[in-house]
Amino acid sequence: MRKAIILVVAVFAVAAFAASVGGCKSEEKKEMKMQTMCPVMGGLINRAYYEDYENKRVYFGHETCKAEFKKNPDKYMTKMEGEGVKCEDMSAKPQTMCPVLNAPVDKKYYADYKGQRVYFCHDGCIATFNKDPEKYMKALKEWGVTPEPAPNS
Repeated sequence: MRKAIILVVAVFAVAAFAASVGGCKSEEKKEMKMQTMCPVMGGLINRAYYEDYENKRVYFGHETCKAEFKKNPDKYMTKMEGEGVKCEDMSAKPQTMCPVLNAPVDKKYYADYKGQRVYFCHDGCIATFNKDPEKYMKALKEWGVTPEPAPNS
């Protein structure tokens, strides 16, 4: 009886070892590359045409491709993932740099614009921002920054 128990334990040990070492194929990690091709038509992307989907920015070759993507976004996201294509991450990032001088912000310098609080590196940047706020808001968006909401006055 004792020999049978030892034999059963030995068989399980060998089987477990084989499965963990050589019995299973190791998955190769596919190197992810940034998107350069339209997921719908396959041509080059035009950065003017994009859709933000689940915090990912997906670019298209034409406006009609964007409309087609919206019909079944999971289909195209799965396709890109399978091809090793990654999209820009559009998750909200806190503002750490001044949109005027691209220097670290000092939170005592700020302006509230359209319900959002924008920080600057020094007080001179506030006046520059106020001359063309959309220019600097666009820069923040391109950096992937979502300014925090301005407190209600």
